[in-house]
Amino acid sequence: MTVYIGDINLRPLLNDSDPRLTQVFLQKVIFMSRKRYERQLAAQIFRQGGRQPPAIDNNEDIVRALLASPAMITFMWSDEFEGVSGLKSLGVLWEDESP
Repeated sequence: MTVYIGDINLRPLLNDSDPRLTQVFLQKVIFMSRKRYERQLAAQIFRQGGRQPPAIDNNEDIVRALLASPAMITFMWSDEFEGVSGLKSLGVLWEDESP
């Protein structure tokens, strides 16, 4: 599904740098297993056209892609985000409040 913020067409990027992070995102944000996500994405591309979002498995490459394109959007651990200037957070899913 195409998502616009203003006149910017957001382009998703699947962060595959940490299997646990990807699993948390798929299950807790879009409520799907990896297998179901891939099937649904393939069906959507077949019906509506378009292309599959790129998946990058290296955090440095992810940061480079995000900095190169203001329309690119992904998810990452907060400690990885905080270590990079020039990125903008759209939100925090949860915070660990343990002592």
